[in-house]
Amino acid sequence: MIPSIGVIAFLMITESNYRKAWVLKEAEKHYEWAKSFETSGNAQTFGIMTGALWILAIGACIFLLILKLWIFGWIPFVIAIAMTLILLAYYMKK
Repeated sequence: MIPSIGVIAFLMITESNYRKAWVLKEAEKHYEWAKSFETSGNAQTFGIMTGALWILAIGACIFLLILKLWIFGWIPFVIAIAMTLILLAYYMKK
């Protein structure tokens, strides 16, 4: 374990800066998009929608477990993940 810590420390100390100009430009574009996403109100709407979706998914899972349908308890979570990604795509395009 001690040799691995030494190797990791050496690599961290001697690491050169690989941040190329195009990477910095892409990071700046992403920052601008994120700022406009936040100020447009889409971020708040997305947060509220996904919060409601996950509360519904947890409730559906608990409901299925109460009905002793253990085998189907995972399905609401998969649907919630898919719906979250669909909502994210929708609000990113907006």
